[in-house]
Amino acid sequence: MKFLRGLYSNWGLKIASVLFAAVMWFLVTNINDPVSTERFTNIPVTFRNTSIISDAGEVYEVLDNTDIISSVTVRAPRSVIESFSKDNIVAIADFEKMTDDSTVPIEITITKDSGKIDSVIPSSTEVALSIENLATSTLALGATTSGTVSDGYIVSSVSTDQNQVRISGPQSVIDRIDRASVDVDVTGFTSNIGTDVSIKLYDENGSVVTDPAISMNITAVRVNVTILAIKTVPINYHTTGEPADGFMLSGDITSTPDTVVIAGKSSALSDVTSINVSDPLDVTGLTSDLQTTVNIADYLPNGISLGDADFNGICTVVVDIIPQANRTITIDAGSVTYDNVPENYKIVLGNGADDTSFTVEISGLGETIDSVSASDLNATIDLSQLTSQLSDDETLESGTYTVTVSFTPPEGVEINGTVRVTITATAPEEKEKTEDDE
Repeated sequence: MKFLRGLYSNWGLKIASVLFAAVMWFLVTNINDPVSTERFTNIPVTFRNTSIISDAGEVYEVLDNTDIISSVTVRAPRSVIESFSKDNIVAIADFEKMTDDSTVPIEITITKDSGKIDSVIPSSTEVALSIENLATSTLALGATTSGTVSDGYIVSSVSTDQNQVRISGPQSVIDRIDRASVDVDVTGFTSNIGTDVSIKLYDENGSVVTDPAISMNITAVRVNVTILAIKTVPINYHTTGEPADGFMLSGDITSTPDTVVIAGKSSALSDVTSINVSDPLDVTGLTSDLQTTVNIADYLPNGISLGDADFNGICTVVVDIIPQANRTITIDAGSVTYDNVPENYKIVLGNGADDTSFTVEISGLGETIDSVSASDLNATIDLSQLTSQLSDDETLESGTYTVTVSFTPPEGVEINGTVRVTITATAPEEKEKTEDDE
């Protein structure tokens, strides 16, 4: 009984002893392995069950970088903290727990010494989302070039191995996109280019649209750029037919433009000095200028193309038709030449009078025919028109004949109608008698 009374006596002393022991344990523990805190930054958040959104035909976008926890503060004994790293912190956002305001709570899990961790305090606890309908669009794929090729060369064509691109993403983003295109820098090039180029998306103002929420079925295409040499050459035309009576061609054909830039391989261009329009311009029966258009592209040689992107190949052509000017010229006997005169025959114009002459009407441009003289017409009488019908034993009889006069007028001068005159032919015997009588 004395023992029991001793056991249950002095309660105050016993309680004090227990508190003293606890304090001593706390002090020893903190001195040997004190509690400390460590701040770990930029902890990524892993998403789970995101198919909930995609299965509903929607897409999401993380707002304000809330898929990254800027800092997580861990409190634990120093022995735990010393071997702890940010890799031991796992942050998970389960989309099945998404709230009505499109936020997903973040759950923090510690993968090492979790039982020894006093506390884990993240700087943020939820992921904020923007959720929209998923939109898809198919765009024609354009192709352009930038820069300038070397002098004497042009970019003839640009082509791609794909002509469409399909894009998907949030409705608001897809609605901003106006076109898709690729661009190749051709600065300094003189030969064809083949290269792979990334596709860029543009809004209606020409600004590039970049958004990680956009997906494309292709992100790059093969682009082929054809580069050709260029050359400037004249255009040649010709006419067919005759204008109406009383009208004539002035000889002027005006083309707008009158030269054309052509493109092709250098070897092909070297053989081309002009573009000849093979189809004639028909002026038959016209009394005024012929005005028409000609597509020069139809007359380019093989391997040659138009070399000016601003020219569509259409030329405006005017064939000048003017009233015909006429003039009468008197031709005297001394201005006539005789061909194929039988030997020893005397041939004179008219009935033998020395002052015999005839007139001829010429036509042409006024400024041309004004300066023409009788000798310029080269009037010729060919006696074969009389002798060709005679047999070998026949000779031309002396007498008066009507014959046709031929002319060789200067260029641009025409003889109007057929000119027939009278000549007198004297056979050798008659010639001798005439001379004796004299």
